Amino acid sequence: RVYLPPFNSLPSVLAHLSLSFVSVTSSRWLSRMNILDLPDVFLRELLRTVGLKERARLRRTCRTFEKLVAETHAGHFKQGQIYRDSETGVVSLFLAHAKFTIAPTDEGKEKFIRTRCRLFSAISIESFYFELDEDLIKLDFVRNFITNFEIGILQCAARTDEQLEMSIQLMSDYPRSQWRMELSYLPDAERLLSIPPMANMKIFGSQENTQIPAELF
Repeated sequence: RVYLPPFNSLPSVLAHLSLSFVSVTSSRWLSRMNILDLPDVFLRELLRTVGLKERARLRRTCRTFEKLVAETHAGHFKQGQIYRDSETGVVSLFLAHAKFTIAPTDEGKEKFIRTRCRLFSAISIESFYFELDEDLIKLDFVRNFITNFEIGILQCAARTDEQLEMSIQLMSDYPRSQWRMELSYLPDAERLLSIPPMANMKIFGSQENTQIPAELF
């Protein structure tokens, strides 16, 4: 018989790039089993329990793992977000317990998309937050990045009419998600009425510019 370690300890085995494990079958001899000999379905389920940093290390060990990592589901995680720091201008992504910084160039964003495709084919996120803008975090970039994301709660923030319109377009790609929105300005009445139903919506700003027009009622 081959004794596998407890299932919840397997991620640590993979994280340390242990491509084989040893099991004691008797007091007389040891047997060695290559982890790549395990059934494909087992390996795919196993990779759902491994974080993105561990997946990045695994894919560099051999071509088999490189292909397996790229073609498997990354599992379920609680939160993810992509935003631009208002002070430094740096675009950051938090996903699956890992933080990534995106170079503020077209080449940097394309490289980031390629990296994402090498780490997983799909992922499940309980809550994902994004802030679009007209410069770096554009609609097409975020749309490409979250392709094949299963998102429970999709949250966005907008400061201008253009950002609001792009956010609504992106949300429409995920009709099964719960939508939440934060506005740091007050759109005109016509635009407010065009916003689709939200599970939660907040409008921030000074008292002067957050008075909701009476015609909405």
